Amino acid sequence: MISKSARNNFSSLCKSRLTLEQLVKELQPERSPSHNPLFQVMFVFQDAPLQALELPNIKLSPLMVDSKIAKFDLTLFLEDTKNSLVGAWEYNTDLFEVATIKRMVNHFQTLLEGIVANPQAKVSELSLLSEAENSKFL
Repeated sequence: MISKSARNNFSSLCKSRLTLEQLVKELQPERSPSHNPLFQVMFVFQDAPLQALELPNIKLSPLMVDSKIAKFDLTLFLEDTKNSLVGAWEYNTDLFEVATIKRMVNHFQTLLEGIVANPQAKVSELSLLSEAENSKFL
């Protein structure tokens, strides 16, 4: 339970321009070397087109780096291209099995398809389960 004072302080902090380090210092959450002090799940949405960097006599191209180490328990990266969304999931393999992530990907895709089919619906009204999963559980 968050006290009213803590909620007010947090609300004030959210409205100010702070770096993550300043926020951690102000909130003083429990620290552990095993995880980020404020959040363990991240969603990254890139909707601005990436500008190509042009230098004389140098050819540059994007390079995807896979460090093989997840910085957070779970991260979903999405990029809005001209015709589609391109995404990648990064996760802590000590916490999630491949099958679990595959189900999450399928559920997210079902949700996105529901949004496209019914853009006026609230997300809470849309299903995460495919028709096959729904019939399996009913």
